Amino acid sequence: MPLIQYTLDRLWLQREGRVLTARAYEQLGGVGGALQQKADGIIDGLSDAEQRQVRRLMTRLVELGEEGVSTRRRVELTAVEPTDAEARAIFHDVLAQLVDARLLVRNDDAGATTIEVAHEALIRKWPRMSRWIEEDRDKIGQLETLEGWAREAAEQRSLLVGAQLGYATQVVARYPEDVDGRTIALVTASRARARRRQGALIGAVVLFAALGVVALILWQSSSANAVAAEQSAAEAKTSAELADARAAEARRAQQAADKAGMRVRDGMRLSAAIGLEPGAPGLSMGLLREFEVEPPRAALGHAVLTARWSEQLQLTGHAGAVKSARFSSDGARVVTACEDGKVRVWSAHDGALLVDREVGPIGFALFRPDGAQILSALDDGTVHLWDGDPGHEDLILGSHEPRPADVTGGVSGPITIAVYSPDGAQVFTVRDENDRVQVWDARTGNEGPQIPAAQAVSVDFDRDARRVLVADRTGATVWDRSNLAVVTTLD
Repeated sequence: MPLIQYTLDRLWLQREGRVLTARAYEQLGGVGGALQQKADGIIDGLSDAEQRQVRRLMTRLVELGEEGVSTRRRVELTAVEPTDAEARAIFHDVLAQLVDARLLVRNDDAGATTIEVAHEALIRKWPRMSRWIEEDRDKIGQLETLEGWAREAAEQRSLLVGAQLGYATQVVARYPEDVDGRTIALVTASRARARRRQGALIGAVVLFAALGVVALILWQSSSANAVAAEQSAAEAKTSAELADARAAEARRAQQAADKAGMRVRDGMRLSAAIGLEPGAPGLSMGLLREFEVEPPRAALGHAVLTARWSEQLQLTGHAGAVKSARFSSDGARVVTACEDGKVRVWSAHDGALLVDREVGPIGFALFRPDGAQILSALDDGTVHLWDGDPGHEDLILGSHEPRPADVTGGVSGPITIAVYSPDGAQVFTVRDENDRVQVWDARTGNEGPQIPAAQAVSVDFDRDARRVLVADRTGATVWDRSNLAVVTTLD
């Protein structure tokens, strides 16, 4: 209604006598055109600093959708308010102007102030807004991801760890003016805890290293005593009793030396196991299995492993061996393929079974990069794409029939590789012992071009998904994805 009222006011100002004409309406560009003119008029009258705050605010009020369709969203004022005092003053000034112009809506309910775009047409049809969204798409997506993690951490009263903390730190460093104070405080607290844990780990490594040095000195001293005892026994041939006594002393010294040596080796193993990165659990376990001394020391090693590696979740209910297990890109779900012929989707938070689907003999399954679709590679050589909606039929990517024997030798086999392109628009597949990589349209299932490859072993993409890297038994080749021209060959 406010938008229609504004358009009618503009038409009235351009009336001919007391008549509102279609020509005047067309000159305005209709309701949407009137809104765009109004918005452009306000922004063009602002200073550069004010325009930067308008762009920053408007893009934060947008939720990115699939296939480039964006919608408005309501956010709390504190989530978009700058932390810098000068920038905050400019922000509130332009916010008041946009609210007065009815381009934004401000709500003060239950002690929380929220802001949202007044008209969806501003997002969908205003060229300036569309340009801002397209230019800031990566920034908007990264900030939305960080906000989601911050909300989840607040609900669970937890902090960020591992890859989440690393990603969050990069986003805060990249866009310091666009991250709200609560999220910055969360990242700061998470980094402080990570530093404390690292300090404790370093302290433990230093302590055990010092114990190892002391034990090594004792072992060297004991070894020297053993050598002296043996030499004395050799020289004291005239006295059998003295020789026997010294020989016994030498044996005792040797036993003490051996035990000291064991302690040295155990101390070094424990120090190495504690200092290893978390990505090498097998090596840590192998070091601790080699302990040579009494159980209490071995128990300490077991405690170290327990502290470093603890089971987070079990996904139970498979009726056979699990052939593959993959996370979704946001880490919220896990898809497994089992030899019982089923694909199952699980919650990575609590292990709840979300989807239990019978597909037949299967090699592996994985998520599309955006997590909205699942790829199942069956043993019959077909690839099925599905979204879990019972009302939607599977999209089946061909049967990979072998080409004539004079080209491929008649060799065929099951699917060994099936990957989505980063944008999810294409699927690249390789069949066992085949001489090519097949490209498919992931939206229609149509067969696309082929990439020559002598028994390909991997398919990967560069950061912007413009080039594809295919490795086979003869080397690796980089291809231009748009026309499948060879960019370079790595022999």
